[in-house]
Amino acid sequence: MTTAVKKSGLIQAHDSPPSGMVFYNSLEAVRSDVNLLGYVSVIERAWKEMKIHGVLCLDTRPVLYLKEHSRPFSSRERVRLQKLFWNQGVANILVLADPRSVNLYSGLTTPQNEQTIEDKEENALIETLSLADYTQRIQTLFHDLATGHYYEKKRSRFDPDQTVDSWLLDNLRALRNALILGEEGLNTKEAHAFIGRVLFLCYLLDRGIVSIGAPAPGHSATMLLAKLLDVTTPATPGYNTFTGCSTTLRTDSTVTCLIRISMLSVVSSSPSTSTS
Repeated sequence: MTTAVKKSGLIQAHDSPPSGMVFYNSLEAVRSDVNLLGYVSVIERAWKEMKIHGVLCLDTRPVLYLKEHSRPFSSRERVRLQKLFWNQGVANILVLADPRSVNLYSGLTTPQNEQTIEDKEENALIETLSLADYTQRIQTLFHDLATGHYYEKKRSRFDPDQTVDSWLLDNLRALRNALILGEEGLNTKEAHAFIGRVLFLCYLLDRGIVSIGAPAPGHSATMLLAKLLDVTTPATPGYNTFTGCSTTLRTDSTVTCLIRISMLSVVSSSPSTSTS
């Protein structure tokens, strides 16, 4: 027996996108569309972690996530949600709507620290509209997303160098450089092999293929492993403030260092300057 869920007016306003676009207002609708098989798992994760209420897809690729809230979002909540959104590296626009306003965020802007955001400008915020203005402009937004015109107009908020994939590659290069540093460092081939093995372990953990216990609410299995192996503190000689790791790399601390860097979370306020 299926229980009918009443849709809000805002969700209903998204239900009629132009040709080539589809708006999914339930996880059941996502799962039932065979054209989305390649994105079902990532959308399920967004529905679970971010509690989103809808996904707009263009040619079967997610481009916009919608989340409503019955009360105004705090700035910390908005920044935390944008960070989760950015971490996925899939859609481009996150719409956070509450009774007071509608905020549009970019998935191609590096997240800020939600603990220190209170008095700072939100760098990933594209624009803020009233609920009425946003609702009236939805069809225009759909058209601009489909044609790419929206990204042209807001180019400063869509930087390919600030995607999660770019950050991951920069941080993996930084890790590789740390692993091969000094007389006792690994050679490049060994470092790459080690990185590959630990990344594969992270994949197995986060997919539930292997288990080391239940992570805390809101945390992944990879984060749990990093916590269990965390034997390096900022007081340790050779501590690297960018990576959060010791430059004196040994088995457990190396694994911790790699997991911290590669689990797709922000570890610095600016990208690494390491080069390949």
